[in-house]
Amino acid sequence: MMDDVKKNCGSPDHLMHRRRFLEGLSAGSLSTFSWSGLFSNPAFSAIAKKKQKHCILLWLCGGPSQFETWDPKPGKPTGGPFKSIPTSIPGIHFSELMPHCASIADKLAVVRSMKTAQTEHTQAINLLQRGDKERPPFVRPTMGSVLAEQLGQLSSRIPNFVLLDPCPEGNEFKGFKAGNWAGWLGAEYSPVRVGGEFRIPDTDKLDSITDNDHEARAELQNFIQKNLRMKQRVLLSHHTMQPLNEFED
Repeated sequence: MMDDVKKNCGSPDHLMHRRRFLEGLSAGSLSTFSWSGLFSNPAFSAIAKKKQKHCILLWLCGGPSQFETWDPKPGKPTGGPFKSIPTSIPGIHFSELMPHCASIADKLAVVRSMKTAQTEHTQAINLLQRGDKERPPFVRPTMGSVLAEQLGQLSSRIPNFVLLDPCPEGNEFKGFKAGNWAGWLGAEYSPVRVGGEFRIPDTDKLDSITDNDHEARAELQNFIQKNLRMKQRVLLSHHTMQPLNEFED
């Protein structure tokens, strides 16, 4: 323990790394606050916002099991036909189907100890997407909505939460996707959904608009936004100075 302290440079980054973060979740913050509990740790919250962290969640319905990926069981009845291979971490093996992941295992945080009591897919989807079991009449926000609320900006020119849905039909996830993603955070933290019948409107330039017109519109938009930002800074400065003026009076 003392060796770790001596090696640290004093940066708050040392207070939160992947494994300690996961250990903190298992200690109770996740079960108590669902995904909202991610930011109950001040060190994690500050570092995530400072570094403008982003998250990509790949949801593989019907994807390969842990036996063919991260947690093979060589020599066991459930191990399947594939072999295991060593990784860059001594004593840790992945499936032979993942040689590149095995070579960078020291840069990954693989969870092999998850255990749940859910008995069917819809309950399991809710648990993994919302961070805890259902709690009627409340609806817990999904991880994407929590990250949008904590790390995103409502004034952002791009959505803070995007749901890319190339396969909107055909599995038990369809019912979940039609539900309330943002929960008690509110609709402003719901995802922008793209895929199937869901499309982002007005993204293609109309044939009736020439390139010159398009460039002129872009310049006008930049001009308006620039002036808006200037006015916002002036208002913010006035608001900051107002208490001082009142004190002087």
